[in-house]
Amino acid sequence: MTRTEPSWTRAFPLSALPANSARLFRHGSSQIAVFHRAADPATGETGGLYAIDNRCPHEGYPLLQGSVQQESRGCILTCKWHNFKFRLEDGACVMGEEGVRSYPVRVAEEGGHVEIDLSAPPALLAGLWADLQAGLQKQETGRMARTAVRLLDLGVAPVEIIRAAAVYACDHGDWGISHAPAMASELATALAPGAPVELQLTQLLDLTARSTLGNPARVRPDPADPGADPVAAGARLQALVEAERAAEAEALLRGAVARGWRAAEIRPWLLRLCADHFLDFGHMLIYTSRIFALLEAPDHAPDQGAPEATPEVWDSVLGGLVYGIVCGTREDLLPLWSGWRSRIAAMESSASAGGAPQESSPEAQLTEAGLAEALLEADPPRAFALVAGALATGALAAGALNPALAALSITAAERLLRFDLALDASPDVEEGWLDLTHRLTFVHAIRTVAPWADPAILLRLCLQAAQFVAAARPADGPPPEIRPEPATLEQVTAAVRARQPEEALNRAAGWLSGMGASGGTGWVAAQAEPLTAALEAIALRDHATRAIFLVHHLKTLRAGHRESAATGDPRPLLAAIRYLAAPTRERQVERAVLNAIRLVREGKPPVSRTG
Repeated sequence: MTRTEPSWTRAFPLSALPANSARLFRHGSSQIAVFHRAADPATGETGGLYAIDNRCPHEGYPLLQGSVQQESRGCILTCKWHNFKFRLEDGACVMGEEGVRSYPVRVAEEGGHVEIDLSAPPALLAGLWADLQAGLQKQETGRMARTAVRLLDLGVAPVEIIRAAAVYACDHGDWGISHAPAMASELATALAPGAPVELQLTQLLDLTARSTLGNPARVRPDPADPGADPVAAGARLQALVEAERAAEAEALLRGAVARGWRAAEIRPWLLRLCADHFLDFGHMLIYTSRIFALLEAPDHAPDQGAPEATPEVWDSVLGGLVYGIVCGTREDLLPLWSGWRSRIAAMESSASAGGAPQESSPEAQLTEAGLAEALLEADPPRAFALVAGALATGALAAGALNPALAALSITAAERLLRFDLALDASPDVEEGWLDLTHRLTFVHAIRTVAPWADPAILLRLCLQAAQFVAAARPADGPPPEIRPEPATLEQVTAAVRARQPEEALNRAAGWLSGMGASGGTGWVAAQAEPLTAALEAIALRDHATRAIFLVHHLKTLRAGHRESAATGDPRPLLAAIRYLAAPTRERQVERAVLNAIRLVREGKPPVSRTG
């Protein structure tokens, strides 16, 4: 925790610091540059003692060697290395990036020694939070990294920085919620054990800055009273969202947070909204499934004294999520989903009219493995029938959900394992790796929300997943030939770093079967934990060039790990490993140009292989 009481420390005699000179004072790891300026009526300089951190906050070069000049802005110190300029009176940066820490300094009445206050006043912490905001606004990665380290050194819990990034993303994003709060939720749940916390925080901050594009804060509506009944308020929110009345929907949400309603009251509303429409390529359910982990107290680091999220954090993050839901594309209203709409309408009409359950249908009799095998080759109508049959009326309560989710999970994993890499490399085909990863993370999101959702919502979400996963079948290449081979953890990660997907799959399959540990041949769940941790560390160490790919690497790895743990099948994790190891086309300028030519000159949409 920060200290608020002064801590005056003797530095050196004033006689050792003549007027218009500077001297270095070291105390532990601190290096403090002390300047003694003489009054100068000609320039208006009043003179006095000033103490600042000797290390330029840009790259650490010694400010003691800088030049000092009186200006209208104050007594200005210029760093000789990169011309950053700082005001000695308070350490503020008047040209460059963040300011430098300044220290109160005085001359003791007895003995004439220079004394420096080494305590950390509240203003210091406030200044660092302001620096972080400025770094996010200007997309200054180095500044954000330095500020994060300084905050951690002052005792700030990592989750506070994580939440600050999520709040900034929701308040400044074009559409409210984005991938940045989703990554924040993952880190709030569990920091990656194999990477420095400073690196993880800065990767999140960098993603946040790049996803908000220097935007000003979004103008938000005032909170509106939701009334005393959460169920009635949820119905009102549903109607507002359906009518795309974004301001009123967010105002109601803000009022609910102000009333003190939290996950128990609000989460059912959001799940209903995600079930009403297949939103924004599955993003909104994925975000909803993770966001409460960010808002509720983390249980992975109690020794850090991580506090509960403040009402302001709940307000920003959930407000951004509702705004994003209203603005999100309703994919189920697109022509490609017309058949799905007809099928879901017919099914729900039959159910409301008291139609008989379909438990006797052939689909209802399939085993989990048989359902997965059938889904792999199914087109969207057949996939709908398969999942609807497996989840026939009343079957959810009988335990059919987990086998159906397992089959959807394996099918989504196979889509990644079979993805034709030529499509990702081709500039004239719209789909790439990012499109495919959402199938697995969407299914995993359903599994995550299952404990909180009622059967009708889960049924609609599973049928959305059936359409989503089946629509990607045209992007399949040949089934992979995975030949498990004995491997050490280092050999697996080396193949991933070298971008050798086939070798990575074979080695990872061997490791996950225990061949690298004890010569076993079965699935060994304990082998997945260290492998996932090692792969997360690779992803966080700039394995991808663009921040958007980093977050997809991280969330797909974690979804794959959890799905393999839930199903006892290595394929979800292996699918994530193939994605991480595959050569990826991250820059898409050529694709953008080809699409522009098709649209402007030929009047055609982009070439697509999936729905």
